[in-house]
Amino acid sequence: MQEITASVQAESETVELIVLPGTAHATRILEARPEMAERIAVWLAQQLR
Repeated sequence: MQEITASVQAESETVELIVLPGTAHATRILEARPEMAERIAVWLAQQLR
């Protein structure tokens, strides 16, 4: 996991890596953690400026 994290952070200037507990697939993140929807939307809006 640390190797992947370091690689992603090294390749992107805009990365915001959030590691959440659990084993659910990332495509189900909003079902398990609905509060992440706003955080994702804010990050995306900032990137589109």
